[in-house]
This record gives sequence, C-alpha cells and structure tokens, in this order.
Amino acid sequence: MPTKIITNKKGEKFEVLIDEQDAHLFEEYTYYVEKRKYTDYVARMTSSKLGKRRLVYLHNDIMKTPKGMVVDHLNKNGLDNRNENLEVVTHMENTARGDLGISATGLRGVSFFKRDKNFKVTAWVEGKQKTLGYRPTRISAARLHDEIVEGEDGNTSRTNKVRHKELYEKLAEEEKLGIPGSLWEEK
Repeated sequence: MPTKIITNKKGEKFEVLIDEQDAHLFEEYTYYVEKRKYTDYVARMTSSKLGKRRLVYLHNDIMKTPKGMVVDHLNKNGLDNRNENLEVVTHMENTARGDLGISATGLRGVSFFKRDKNFKVTAWVEGKQKTLGYRPTRISAARLHDEIVEGEDGNTSRTNKVRHKELYEKLAEEEKLGIPGSLWEEK
C-alpha cells in the first residue's frame, strides 16, 4: 500500500494512504491537504471551461462519485483514501454516520439525564432519529446503541466499540471490576 507525503506551506507533513491502483492520480494532479475542524482532506483545484475554479477531493477522484452522492471515510480519517475505507453514500447517510451525535458522555447516541440519573440511547434508524431506551450505565447504553446500529445494516463502523474503542474498553473493564466510574460522574 503506497503512502504519499504532502507538505503544506507551513512545512507540516501529512501521510496520505492510497491503494496502488490510485497512485497515478498524484502524477496527474497536484494535491494539497485541506485542514478541517474534524479531519483533514486531500484536495486539488480545477478550472472549468468558463474559468470557474472548483475544489475536487481525492476521494471523489478515486470513487468517481456520482452527482448527488458523497464519499464517507469509514474510519473518519480523511487522509486514508484506500478503497476499503471509502464508501459512496447519500448525504443523509453520511450525516447520520458523522460524529455530530457525540454528547458529553463521549459516546455516540448516549446522553445523560440528570433528573432520572439514567443514560438515554438514541440512533438513526431507517433515516430517522429514534429513542431506543434508557440504561443505568454508559457501557450498557453504548451496547444498546451498537446492537441496534449494527443490526440495521451490519456495518460496525458507526458503533461505539469501533469509533470509540479505548473508552468502550475502559468502561467495559470498569463494569467487570464493579468500579463506579462506569456510572456518570460530574466533571
């Protein structure tokens, strides 16, 4: 698997992962790294026949993304442009898979209700956000979320056990040991 190193004007180096069959794109185009709030992306500028400039992302070059569709980076690393990490989806699917659903609990689809001292579990199911229930601990709430999300389409990339692996494992271990840290703690 080839990697390409892109250096920006500030001298920062970025390692871009691509498949062998896509390495030719770096010979055809000049790419740069576009820094974003949640992840960085590899992009290039192009001009139309009318002289309008527009941005083209490497992942769109690789996937030949049809109009009206977008590319989801399954591991949420915009510099990982290997085919196994890219999937063409609708904008709605991509939004539902995003990290915007992460609350102060540090987990996707899990929020704390002070009044009830319970964790509310929500998930996107069939294009709609639904409340799945309430659980007494973060880990039990995360498990319920993951069970529903994974069961919906078999895709584990949206689960807490994949996306927030270290926190998930820590909470599971605390639960085994009976440590109250698996319950909500005020910060």
